Amino acid sequence: MTPRVPPRFVGLWHRRLLETPALRDTSTEVFWLQTHTLYVDLRVPVGRQAPCEGFAGRLMVDGDVLTWQRWLDLSPPSPWPDVGTMHGEGDLLEEFGVHQPYREVWQRVAHGGDSLALVWEGEGAGRGIWVMLGRYFMWALFRNEGQTPSREISYGLRGEGGGAWVILRSSEVALVGTSLADRFHISMPKTASGVSLLRDRGTGQRMRWRPQV
Repeated sequence: MTPRVPPRFVGLWHRRLLETPALRDTSTEVFWLQTHTLYVDLRVPVGRQAPCEGFAGRLMVDGDVLTWQRWLDLSPPSPWPDVGTMHGEGDLLEEFGVHQPYREVWQRVAHGGDSLALVWEGEGAGRGIWVMLGRYFMWALFRNEGQTPSREISYGLRGEGGGAWVILRSSEVALVGTSLADRFHISMPKTASGVSLLRDRGTGQRMRWRPQV
């Protein structure tokens, strides 16, 4: 399998269609941001009539066969690995399930700009994956502090010139429209190989996010 994801799959993708033997779905908002190593995927049902789904990890590529390793997942583990075959070129791809019968149609809406993939290992305090492409970002942040562990997957847009990190969609509806900077003091590195530092403005917790290359 390819250790680095080919450019063919790198970008911000929106799902246009899901077909299974039981349903046809064109209304769920699905965002998949793929870097050359890690990805984050968020699925928001229309009207939030069902819980959001989302997961994050590393994508492994073997020709047209893609395996999404789910390091973090809002849902319980599936008995089947997440494997699909991809067909198509350019900004439109069709995915067909290997272990389950489904078809998904993906449209790439952004692929320019620098990409960055970061991981936070909290040594018992939690784990996170943060991916960026140009001004777009997505992250999965699972924390174990306090009596109630928190699990969040969000998608957003960074302001021009490195401004506020505004959340556009999230598994936590209360976070939509807020900025990461509302909750965290963010110190980004000057080079892609540097460590990003976040400090929780409420608890003071410090998180060191290391790049994945």
